[in-house]
Amino acid sequence: MTSLAAIDAYRTMRLLSHVLDLV
Repeated sequence: MTSLAAIDAYRTMRLLSHVLDLV
């Protein structure tokens, strides 16, 4: 069961990780 919410949360986590890595 892959929900869009889970995918969105995963993408958000990756984006946050990327941003924190830049900082």
